[in-house]
Amino acid sequence: AFPFGMKKDTAYPMWVSAARQPLDAKYMSTETIHGLEIFVLKIDVANLEMPAQEDDSGPLVVDSQITIRAEPHSGRVVDVEDHATTVSLISGVDIKSTVFVSDIEYTQETVDTQLKKARDDVEELRYFGTSLPRLNIIPGILFILLGAFIHQLPRMRGTRP
Repeated sequence: AFPFGMKKDTAYPMWVSAARQPLDAKYMSTETIHGLEIFVLKIDVANLEMPAQEDDSGPLVVDSQITIRAEPHSGRVVDVEDHATTVSLISGVDIKSTVFVSDIEYTQETVDTQLKKARDDVEELRYFGTSLPRLNIIPGILFILLGAFIHQLPRMRGTRP
């Protein structure tokens, strides 16, 4: 859900279907879960007007407080808690009628699975991002030397190409 190399000072738009639009997830803190650094991000909006649709019976607003935990190197979401997203119909002056309430939370099994995948992602990024390119330098140098040797071979034999 998030890009590689998340930054603390960046707000990340995340689609919230109840709001019918992306909402900004902002960095709040860092936690360590099972030895893995995790960013805690929050989406927090109140009385945000929702885009209208034909079948709406009036103007709608959304209130949302969503907590997202993501591994910052890979961007993998490891946990989501949304116990406070409500969609309300506005009818009259300051009269809100709730038409939808969201109560979403990852199970512990899902969190554990996502943490394992995040750990694997970090290792793969470390390997493909640093180790593999460095290891390719040696074969690259060998191929350059081999090419130079093959190019010089006719001269060494005293023949022309």
